[in-house]
Amino acid sequence: MSLFERKPRPLKRDEKTLSDDRLFIIARDDTYAPKQYFDSFSIPRIQIHVVPTVDGTSAAPHVLDRLSKFDHEDDDELWMLLDTDHCTRDNHIGTFLGAIGEAKRKGMNVALSKP
Repeated sequence: MSLFERKPRPLKRDEKTLSDDRLFIIARDDTYAPKQYFDSFSIPRIQIHVVPTVDGTSAAPHVLDRLSKFDHEDDDELWMLLDTDHCTRDNHIGTFLGAIGEAKRKGMNVALSKP
């Protein structure tokens, strides 16, 4: 894809951007903290967009679904960030691991945090 065919970035349209800016799209299982955390970064050539958690749907398959549906370009980086606290116990482990596997098959990055 040439630079002239590139779709406009969905973020910070009022700010001047460079042609090789990177866009990181992050979906998280938390509602407010990720946006507050990533909004604190000010890196000129990197834009970070946190896909919001909707209606408390924080299980890994829901996070994957939100990230999959987000409009992005081929060179954007998609990240799924998940806590491993309650998701790795009991009957949640199967869907948790399934969502991680599906994200990897789709070429998404996965980061796990341990409480």
